[in-house]
Amino acid sequence: MQKVLILIGLISVSLLTGCFHELGLGDHDRPVVILGTGSIEFVNLEGGFYGIVADDDSKYLPLNLPAEFQNDGLRVSFELHVAKDTTTIQQWGIPVRIVRIETLN
Repeated sequence: MQKVLILIGLISVSLLTGCFHELGLGDHDRPVVILGTGSIEFVNLEGGFYGIVADDDSKYLPLNLPAEFQNDGLRVSFELHVAKDTTTIQQWGIPVRIVRIETLN
């Protein structure tokens, strides 16, 4: 039984390491760049905040969204960097820093 528990533990650690790498949390030398289009969304949790919902339904929590882009439903194109070593109280989306953001017509 003890060997089974050890094996399950090792598999769990391996899977978690892979998940962190996919989110860009495993490599501290290079920023993970995300390019795309989507919509600004006001999320009414934890006092409310603005996030970006990409066209592929990925959710991003921008840490530096300019005030002029804080408009629910606004269509945007963006370049983001995953904010490594960052935790938030929102527990919504992947924390990111905006490198470039532009409105779409």
